[in-house]
Amino acid sequence: MRFVYLFFFKILGWKIEGDVPRHLTKYIIAVAPHTSNWDFLVGLAVRSIMRFKSNF
Repeated sequence: MRFVYLFFFKILGWKIEGDVPRHLTKYIIAVAPHTSNWDFLVGLAVRSIMRFKSNF
């Protein structure tokens, strides 16, 4: 699925800025504002593209 997500991000002109603090074992990522019901799916795509595990 990562390839599909990267493809759509490229077509839409979206990019991910920043990185996940890999040296920490636990951290909280807060995302706001939520403007539509698509935010959750975009979040899953970002999680896959950046290759990090998350619980929600």
